[in-house]
Amino acid sequence: MKQYIACLLIVLLFCTNATDISAMSKEAFTDIRQSYAVDAITSLSAQGVITGYQDGSFQPRRSISRQEWASVFVKSLNWTSEPGTVLPFTDVSPWAVPYVSALYQYDITKGISATEFGVKQPISRQDVAVWYARYLGLTDQQQVTNVSTFEDQADISDYAKSSVWLMEQLGLMQGNEQHHFAPKQPVQRQAAILVAYRVLQSGDNLQERAQQLLASRSTEATPPVLTPERPPVIIEKDHSEPTSGSNSVDSTPELTGSRANPKDKDHDRNNPSPDPEVPVPPVAPPVLPPVESSFVFDRVNIEAPVLWNDPATYSAYRLSFYFWYQGQKIALPERVSSDLTYQFEDPLNIFDTQGKIIHPEHIPATGGLIPVQLHIVSPQAKLDLKIETMIMVTIKAPPVTPPVEEPEYKPDYVIRSVYLDTYTLDQSVSIKPDSWRIRYVLQDVYGQPIASEHLPADLHIRFENNTGIIDEQGRIINVHNIPPIGSTIPVQISVTSPSTSVYLHKEFELNVVAGERRKQYFAVSVMLEGGSGSSTTLAEMQQMRSMLAQIDPNVHLTWAIDNNFVFQESNRPQLHQVLQYVDLYGDEVGILSGYPNNHYTLAQWGNEMNEWLYMYRYNAMNTLHESGTVGQPSVFESIPAAYRPTSLSSFAVNPEQVTWLKDHFEITSYMGWAATQYNVNQLFGEGSPLMPYWSNEHNPLVPAQGSLDNSGAVFMNPVTIDPIGSRYVEKSSRWTIHPGDPYVKDSNAEPQLYTAQQYVDNPYQMMNTVNYLSIVIDTNWVLRHDNLLNGWKDFVDHFPAGRNVHIVGINELGQTYRTKSGSTNAQAQFTLMFRGSGYTTALDGNNSPADTRYLWTENQYQRLILRKHDGDQAWSVIDFTDYTKTPVPQTPYAFDSHTEVSYVTGRNYKIAPNAPLTSAEIQRIQERLQQIHFTEDVDYQ
Repeated sequence: MKQYIACLLIVLLFCTNATDISAMSKEAFTDIRQSYAVDAITSLSAQGVITGYQDGSFQPRRSISRQEWASVFVKSLNWTSEPGTVLPFTDVSPWAVPYVSALYQYDITKGISATEFGVKQPISRQDVAVWYARYLGLTDQQQVTNVSTFEDQADISDYAKSSVWLMEQLGLMQGNEQHHFAPKQPVQRQAAILVAYRVLQSGDNLQERAQQLLASRSTEATPPVLTPERPPVIIEKDHSEPTSGSNSVDSTPELTGSRANPKDKDHDRNNPSPDPEVPVPPVAPPVLPPVESSFVFDRVNIEAPVLWNDPATYSAYRLSFYFWYQGQKIALPERVSSDLTYQFEDPLNIFDTQGKIIHPEHIPATGGLIPVQLHIVSPQAKLDLKIETMIMVTIKAPPVTPPVEEPEYKPDYVIRSVYLDTYTLDQSVSIKPDSWRIRYVLQDVYGQPIASEHLPADLHIRFENNTGIIDEQGRIINVHNIPPIGSTIPVQISVTSPSTSVYLHKEFELNVVAGERRKQYFAVSVMLEGGSGSSTTLAEMQQMRSMLAQIDPNVHLTWAIDNNFVFQESNRPQLHQVLQYVDLYGDEVGILSGYPNNHYTLAQWGNEMNEWLYMYRYNAMNTLHESGTVGQPSVFESIPAAYRPTSLSSFAVNPEQVTWLKDHFEITSYMGWAATQYNVNQLFGEGSPLMPYWSNEHNPLVPAQGSLDNSGAVFMNPVTIDPIGSRYVEKSSRWTIHPGDPYVKDSNAEPQLYTAQQYVDNPYQMMNTVNYLSIVIDTNWVLRHDNLLNGWKDFVDHFPAGRNVHIVGINELGQTYRTKSGSTNAQAQFTLMFRGSGYTTALDGNNSPADTRYLWTENQYQRLILRKHDGDQAWSVIDFTDYTKTPVPQTPYAFDSHTEVSYVTGRNYKIAPNAPLTSAEIQRIQERLQQIHFTEDVDYQ
């Protein structure tokens, strides 16, 4: 049994407030051999999470305070408090604030007054029951009429009666040998551990079982009305001497809408219960006063003593039943009771028809439920009732020992132990390095916290680990090195104070757990293009949207429509479908123009856009058409706001074109330049930042530095890149998540899926302003070529699941960035750790080497890229782009498609990877790496 209990306790992360640094041995404590909680204490000690005092004792009989119990309760349930919680209590010790905050947030307790938690007061047994009952789902509005079977149940406060009943039924708390609960007695340390241990031992379905008990307590129906011949007596086959009746595990269905008053103070006195250790058959209660009118009852209870998992109690165990009216047990007339028959049944065949146990071997294990049905028949009363209940098998527990008076506590300011409050570390994608650190409390010989003003001046505390994840102050560094969920990180803590002869050292482990992931975005722009006979079809639109819904069933996307498409009257069904998608799903309308910087003068651009809007209204909303209004403001104004274009999908847009669209169409969201696009598809421009950003009014490749140079437009990368595969300057496939980039002959999406996975599992997510993927996908090309279609299918079929990714349109992502950043880029930042995929393109033999990692980090002021090959001693700086450098060159129109428009300020990982770094640039690089908690070695040559 001890070995079994120890296995169950592996899941428990629990520390008392007397964790002794020096007591690291696995020997039993000197004073727990006679403790009824020896197994629980020993098991916890074996796990290294609970230790005793300096003298080797555990002091199991010492009472536990309310704030100490808060720590036990919260840590054993692995709860955390939300940051920023303001407690109304003024008496909580600093070390206990997180635990009391969690209790306060989860409505477990509201303290002993409006401003006091009662930290020094010992927690009472009935309050332990109340806290756990609330955790299990019992609310103040859900108080049950049942009472516990304890002999002293009348001493239980009204607010705790239902809680004690529930804890008794679940086998989590029991009484002493006299079956007294001692509700207002303090809880001892051994009892606290045992209760927390039982809760964890009860399994994942404990709350479900509790809810079954609560839900099955009573239901309502219409009461039969009988004609009595004499004062009522209990229906009873065995007329033995009266004793107190047993408590039912569940109430049976009520027979009227009139419920016994749960607030009646005399209600519990009218529901006496037998000692559960010695179950007895039903007996006749005292005769009640005669009833002059018709006989009425509103409830029938199956009375079931607590069914202990103890064969010694089975022979005396018996079920019974009682009739109730207005909270009191009642009797039936003699002529009714004389012909009344009853029969108990259960599908496990444990009980006979009279409610006695005949097949104990069928009794399920502890925590199991036994459904029981009672069939009552009385021809005289025309009574035919079927009543059901559930009986839970409960573990037999040792008696509670009365508390022992403790000596008066006297402060001792000598450090004897350290209480470690941190044993878990969220996975890298969920952790906030700025706010995380290992928490600890220094304690005296009594295990009491020592206030900072009493600590020695020469105190030095140091954390050590060989993973490069935790620094000496117990803070996170190098978040990218955090291992996967389920891993452990060994850490040592040293506490030294030569002046007080304190030299403590302890080894412990941080367990990597799954934290809460932030919302991530996948901005999708679906191209609708083509003229007569080649246009994107309705079926292709539906197919594309259906495929994207495999990634996110609540997909919202942008339908980016080109000029040729809106000019075709034959495309009216597709345009009408777009408007339906807007109405049904919240999709967006956008404009598509591939490389406007290379194709149009500003005047040509204005004419092109005015014609687009005029023909879009003509074919999508023909009832609004007015001839001869092309280029007039009335065209835009006549289109309902939901159907207006909200974004531009492009790969190279000029700042004047941005201004034109903002002024005429109110468009402020752009997929306008692509990162790492140099010398690819008619474009000579080493590309944009990876993060969303307010663009500079003179150059869309540069983040604005303030309000004066802000274009008022938010730019986003049109397609998510593999930055390592994209390092090529000439004769290379693009490396993105698009099924054609890199162009593959295979029918799978191996490199694209790898790139997506690197982004959605990026360890720096919690630091980034917005985490997103993006794609402008040309529907016709992808869906009409088998290798691309199969690759795209493979991508959506195997897209990484469980990453909290939401597909959105361009403008929705732009609005998300505006909400998070405000009107400037001051809060903008993005960091990505990326390892090459190891994939080699079939088209030109270029590859993304798997032995290479990039650290790409950028904010309003600069872009920084580090590179490291496996085996290198240090990271190399391969890019430093200074966004603060002035003047910012204005992006030129490039009609020949070969004009260099890259924004390069010095070292650039594609165009000038060996340019020298200045001392000022090196200092800025070091400051940026410190901001993202990156401390690995860097070569600045």
